[in-house]
Amino acid sequence: MNSTISLFAISFSFLSLLISLVAIVIVLAQKWSTHKIEWKPLQIHDPLEESYKEIKATEDEDSKILEEALNLQRKGNKFKEQDPLDEVFKTNNF
Repeated sequence: MNSTISLFAISFSFLSLLISLVAIVIVLAQKWSTHKIEWKPLQIHDPLEESYKEIKATEDEDSKILEEALNLQRKGNKFKEQDPLDEVFKTNNF
C-alpha cells in the first residue's frame, strides 16, 4: 500500500510541476508580448444626424456654386452663344 501511495504522490507532484511550468511560460509570454489590446467605448451614431450632415454639405456646395455664379454675373462675364460653324465658314470662304 505504501508503494501505491508513493507512486500516486510522485505522479501527482510531476503533474503539478508540469502545470506550474506551463503557467510560468504563459505569464512570461503575455509579459513579453508586443501587441496591445485597447478597450474603447462603443459609439452609437444616429442615422438621422448623418443624413442631416449630408444634406447640409450639399446645401453648402450649392450655395458656393450660386455665389460663384452671382460673382460672374456681376463681373459681366456672360456666356455668349456662338455658332460653331461660323469659324468654318470664315476659313473656307463660303
